[in-house]
Amino acid sequence: IIKKLLGPAANRPNVLGRCLEWDNPFYVIKAFAQLCMRYDTLQYASGANGMKEGMQTYQKGTRILRLDVLSPPEWMPEDYGLVVCYFVLEHVPDPHRAMK
Repeated sequence: IIKKLLGPAANRPNVLGRCLEWDNPFYVIKAFAQLCMRYDTLQYASGANGMKEGMQTYQKGTRILRLDVLSPPEWMPEDYGLVVCYFVLEHVPDPHRAMK
């Protein structure tokens, strides 16, 4: 479906730029490997689970984001061409707000 939406641009490597997936980039890599330049991951951080918000950037540019999806911090990057969010929204108290 993504390739159909992108049309001829789908043949260009890395056309989506950065891709983001919850917890690990398994589905992004399996389905969109040639369309993504980097594969970042998002981990849920909140006071309730004891995980602190933050971002770690690895030497080759991959980022691990730890944040509350219901209240993303101002420093959250907005440069994603694709966000894959399987098996997440059923655990979020307000999934509609999280998708914004």
